[in-house]
Amino acid sequence: MKDQCENCEIAKYKKAIEHIENNFSDILNYYSHRYSGPQIKAIKHVAGHVQSILMTHRVIDFDDIKRYDKMNFTELIQATIEWGNQRGLIQERNATRQMLKVTEEIGELAGSIAKNKREDTIDAIGDSLVTLIILSAQLGLDPAECLRQAYDEIADRKGETVDGVFIKS
Repeated sequence: MKDQCENCEIAKYKKAIEHIENNFSDILNYYSHRYSGPQIKAIKHVAGHVQSILMTHRVIDFDDIKRYDKMNFTELIQATIEWGNQRGLIQERNATRQMLKVTEEIGELAGSIAKNKREDTIDAIGDSLVTLIILSAQLGLDPAECLRQAYDEIADRKGETVDGVFIKS
């Protein structure tokens, strides 16, 4: 029974992708005129991925889709670095420009928190993580190791929280 359900899900994915392939520009145009702000950003983000897949005529491995949903943090870091590699981003000479991108995304995060927009905040945290992962790879650093070192530094730190800010002693 479980295999039948998985096959139904795969059939749904295939049908959706076929529909997107046949109507890509109409779909993008339709949503572009009806939404603005974060919704259109998300639509364009997804559309870019879909367009990339369609333009490269990549055969979609539906097992990959299932694995993507189950990636742990380390696997997501590796997938992000691979994505950056495929686009020629992982080069040290790009680090200064990437730092600008990190700053841009952190600014968007600050704005979404200030406006109390949860979905925008989730998107901005994800975008910030992606830009930091790519920056660390450009500098030849392992992002997980950077996080590990930072955690090791704070793990036994003593202090108190005052007005929502931790003050170390």
